Amino acid sequence: MGLPWWLLLVYLRHSVKVGPSAFNYNETTHWKDHFPMCGGPMQSPVSLTATRLALSRTPTLKFADGLEDGEVEFVNTGREIKLKLMPKNRKLPLLHLISYSKPTLGIYTFAQMHFHWGATPEEHGSEHSIGDKYTDAEAHFVFFNTRYGSFKDAVRHFDGLLVLGVMLEGSENKNQFFFPTLGMEKGVQHLAVPGGKFREKLDLSPVQDLLKRAVRRFYSYHGSLTTPPCNPVVSWMVSANPMAISGDFLRALRGRVFEDDDGNQLLVNNRRPVQPDTRSCHHAAHQHRRVVSVLAGLRAAQRRGDRSPRLGEMAESAGRAERALRSPPAPVLSCRRAGSAVTARLKSKRQTYRAGMIRLQSC
Repeated sequence: MGLPWWLLLVYLRHSVKVGPSAFNYNETTHWKDHFPMCGGPMQSPVSLTATRLALSRTPTLKFADGLEDGEVEFVNTGREIKLKLMPKNRKLPLLHLISYSKPTLGIYTFAQMHFHWGATPEEHGSEHSIGDKYTDAEAHFVFFNTRYGSFKDAVRHFDGLLVLGVMLEGSENKNQFFFPTLGMEKGVQHLAVPGGKFREKLDLSPVQDLLKRAVRRFYSYHGSLTTPPCNPVVSWMVSANPMAISGDFLRALRGRVFEDDDGNQLLVNNRRPVQPDTRSCHHAAHQHRRVVSVLAGLRAAQRRGDRSPRLGEMAESAGRAERALRSPPAPVLSCRRAGSAVTARLKSKRQTYRAGMIRLQSC
């Protein structure tokens, strides 16, 4: 039996730091035996459906100056290829992402990106699926909540991280927008074994174009890290439109990168299977938007002169629900309960008030 969410709150605050750990992608079902949070609620990845499409405002991306004089550090961690992207001023983060709605509400600082991929073109490499459809690979852009100051501290809080996922399909067609691989295939020989790394100076402007495309339309939900210790601290944004990536790049990943020092075991199929979706409410940003819409209509009616006690009582209930949905992601598990208070009040009043008033909606 998995950990209850309230116990996770305590466990997170006293958990060990996230770092290299002994785990195997061939034994994902046993992760929970050594990392308890991997057996808890709100685990990722999940199968994404239309109910999780974000209806909220597109997030703002604020990039550092000097992208054209950027630098990338590539590292084979033994579990993935990790990229650190740096602008001209190497001490500054590449960008900040500002999100305006749950479950991704907040300002996030970019930390790193990495890839997940399969062993062959016939074996999927993505962790998430969209409508039960997987892709050849998946890129993750990892951010931490700026309010916590560092990635290390952010992983201890339910609203600590944001990960932007981009689904990738291998392609040989050069006449289309390609996911920028930043020259990694040219230096892949340096990444053959764990600990292998190299740096490349190059223009990072293509990353800016990529991310602007990725956030135009996306799925959103609250989940976890997809590697142990599986902290349920991630606000996920997964781009709804898969992107093409160079077939040469995928072949280099599948055939020239190893997870052991002896070069015997290829680093492939580094993805966690889809997890059961036990979340108790649908996309929180959508629900919050509906509550705010009802609340705005009720208050507008009051300004126009309707002073009925019942209307004031309903506006107060909608206000309480709005505040509940604005609270940190831990109440994601209880947002259905928060919304039910409004539902009970508003359902019985699903009628049109006199001219100029909105038709009330239930949450």
